[in-house]
Amino acid sequence: MIREIILILAIVVAVGIAFYAVTRLLSAQQTQRFEEAYTIKRGLLAGRLSGVLASVMPRLMVINITIDGVKYQLRATRVYVVFRATGPVYEEPTLEQWRVWSNGSHAGAVSYLKLEDNGYTVRVYYFNASSYSGASLCTYASGNKSLQFYAKTSGMVEWYSFTGPREIIVEEVRVEPCRQ
Repeated sequence: MIREIILILAIVVAVGIAFYAVTRLLSAQQTQRFEEAYTIKRGLLAGRLSGVLASVMPRLMVINITIDGVKYQLRATRVYVVFRATGPVYEEPTLEQWRVWSNGSHAGAVSYLKLEDNGYTVRVYYFNASSYSGASLCTYASGNKSLQFYAKTSGMVEWYSFTGPREIIVEEVRVEPCRQ
């Protein structure tokens, strides 16, 4: 009976020591620096990111479009490419399609819309991805036209407005592991 009690106490102590060692090891893992978020952003703007371990998380978003006074709301996605990093709560105030982002415990880049207007066609690109963790990411035009509209007199896509006739094309850009 005493042997069983001593054996149980020894097992409890061993489990406690193992738990302590594992939690210390995990908490001692070095988080990346907040500044790495700018490396992620530059890589994604260039279409290829490598060498930075990050997680990809898609989130639902709505694209607001007004064409000749008629309002449309399109469901799309926004992509977060993040890693663990302490830093400020921050979102970069820019109109670029990738912006540096941080919530205090994670940092990285978040996608927004990319807009191109050549005077005849307004192309709206949104980013989509599947959840992924790795050190290699590329952006690929998917070729999927989500929607196509025609404006006779004017329109607005989120923060961008135009006058005159235009074709409006909404397309998906995939964020995925790089293909060799």
